[in-house]
Amino acid sequence: MDVTVVEADVLKPLAVRGPFNSAALHLVIHCLPGPLARKAAAVANVAAVLAPTGVLFGASVLGTSGRHTRAARGMLGASNRHGGFDNLGDTARAPAPLGHPAPQAVPPSPAELGLPLANPPVPMPTSDDPERAKRRHPS
Repeated sequence: MDVTVVEADVLKPLAVRGPFNSAALHLVIHCLPGPLARKAAAVANVAAVLAPTGVLFGASVLGTSGRHTRAARGMLGASNRHGGFDNLGDTARAPAPLGHPAPQAVPPSPAELGLPLANPPVPMPTSDDPERAKRRHPS
C-alpha cells in the first residue's frame, strides 16, 4: 500500500500531483468557514487530483438539519459559537462550488429510493426503554 499524506488548505487548489486512487475528507467539511457553496470548493479541489475512477470519501457533521440528540444539539451550538465548527446551515446535499454551474439534476439518495443504507443510523434508547431501565437499575 502506498500512502501519501497531504496537509493543505483544501479551499485552494492542491499543490500535489495526482492522480490518486482515493482521497479522504474525513471530519473536515463541518470545520471549514462559510456556506456550503464555498465548502464545495474543497471537494472540487480534492477531486481534481483523483484518477478518473478514484474515490473521495469521508464524513462530516450536519448542521441543524441533522437528526441530533439534545446533547449533540448543545455541542453543535457550542462548537459553532466558539468557532471550531461552521456548520449550522450544512445539509446532506451540497450546492455546486462558487463559480461553477449548479448540477442540472441531483440524483436521489438511497433513502429516497427506498434502498437500505450501508450503515443505517442506530436508534438511540429513550428514557422509557425497558431494556435500558434494566441495565441502569438491575433487580
